[in-house]
Amino acid sequence: MSYISFDKAPNHGAFSLVNSVVNYVIKYVYNGLMARPKASTGKKQVRKLTKVGGGKSYSRENNRKADNSDKKELFAKDKRPHPAAYHKEQWAFISDIGLRENIAYQMQYLEFSVNLYNEYQIYLTIESLLCKDILGAVGGIVEAALFDMIYTAKTNAGMPMGTRNDFVALLGEAYHSFKLLDKSEWSYFHELRKVRNYVHLKAADFQEHTAYTVEEANEALAMLEQFRRKFA
Repeated sequence: MSYISFDKAPNHGAFSLVNSVVNYVIKYVYNGLMARPKASTGKKQVRKLTKVGGGKSYSRENNRKADNSDKKELFAKDKRPHPAAYHKEQWAFISDIGLRENIAYQMQYLEFSVNLYNEYQIYLTIESLLCKDILGAVGGIVEAALFDMIYTAKTNAGMPMGTRNDFVALLGEAYHSFKLLDKSEWSYFHELRKVRNYVHLKAADFQEHTAYTVEEANEALAMLEQFRRKFA
C-alpha cells in the first residue's frame, strides 16, 4: 500500500499516498459531475443522481465480480488492493477472527482510496471528502484493534470489560492502564476521533470542500502503520 501522491507526503515506505496526477481526471470529475451543464434551451437543466449499478439487476449473488464484468476496469492489476488474506496476516495479532476480517476489508478500502487519488485528478470537494473517508477509516481500524486487545487482556486477567467501550474509553485504557499507546499516539488518535464525529454534518462548523487535506490523510496512514508495527 502507498501514500497519497503529494510533494509534501511523508515517505514511510509501506504507505505512500502520492499526488502525481492532480490535473486531468478531476477536471473531468468536476466538469462532468459538479459543474452545471449548459442549457440548450431557456430552461435550467437538472442532472439527476443515478442509482448504484445504473439500475441493473444483480444476477450472480455468489460472484459479484462476475456480475460487474460488463463494466470498465478501474485499475490495472498492479494497482488493485491486496487480497483480504494479506491484510489478515498483517493484523494477525487481532484475536477475534471476524474483527480481523473486517479490519482487512477496511485496509483494502484504504488501498483503493489511495490508488484512486494517485491515479486520477481529484481536487476540491472530492479531494477533501476522499481524505475525510481515509481519516475515518483509520480511526475505525484503530478503535477496533484497541477493543480487541483490551478485551483479550482483560479476559486473560479475569477482568470484566465494563460498561463503556466507546473510542474515548478505549483510548484512555490503552494509554493509562495497558500502555498500548504512548502519549503522542494517545493524543493523535483523540484528535482523529473528533474527525469521525463529523460524519454528522451538523457537527461541523466549516466547509467540508476544503476541510480535509492530503497531508492529514498521509499522517493518518503513517500513524496507522506505526500502530500496526508495534504489535505485528
